[in-house]
Amino acid sequence: MSYFEYKGKRSDELGLFVQHGQTFPFPEKVVERNNEVDGLSEELIYDRGFYRNVIISFPVIAKPIPGCTVKEQIHEIVAYLYSSKDEPLYTPDDPAYYRMATVTNAMEFVEHLEKVGEGVIEFSAQPHRRAYEGERVKTYTKFPATIYNPTFERSKPIMRLYGKGDFDVFINQQKMQFKGITDYIEIDCKLLQGKRGAENLSNKIFSYPFFNIPPGNNTIEASINVTKMEIVPRWVNI
Repeated sequence: MSYFEYKGKRSDELGLFVQHGQTFPFPEKVVERNNEVDGLSEELIYDRGFYRNVIISFPVIAKPIPGCTVKEQIHEIVAYLYSSKDEPLYTPDDPAYYRMATVTNAMEFVEHLEKVGEGVIEFSAQPHRRAYEGERVKTYTKFPATIYNPTFERSKPIMRLYGKGDFDVFINQQKMQFKGITDYIEIDCKLLQGKRGAENLSNKIFSYPFFNIPPGNNTIEASINVTKMEIVPRWVNI
């Protein structure tokens, strides 16, 4: 038997263990198909550029905890699992990654011999697995520099750019332009915003779209007045 870790707490700490039969779903890519195009025998496929959430099912067993009835233990487990937002979900069979997920099903545990409760827990998980390595800050002080994306998916990094005045930053052929920076600007390429602490600096960004980092080697270049760059790359995989 195994366990999962949710919201920073291991399930086996509550006597909750994963049995055999866990699902390993892959996300559905959202596409549109046009079946009726004059002169063409094949379908035209339009990729909408995103994936749907996946449902991950854990068949679980609740083993007794000394001093607790099965009913008391199940109520504690349910309080641990339910959340109003996506939380980190980790399983030891995928040690380099975690997912953001929330429990979606109405759980029911069946009691056996007043000693064990069994049930199924379903998580609705964001389609991409997040790499722990992608949460680490990479620091650059000399340009051009290289950043390597080890996954098969483009990432949307957080970047803190240190410099004064107006400057340009490049990742391969992608360019972003910044004006009137006093010391640094932090850009979130997923949320599409710029800030310094709590201060909104989106009005200092003068070019779009925001950066993405493709798989493989990527070249970073910057204007001479950029003194340092800190990147949280946010590597993801299906």
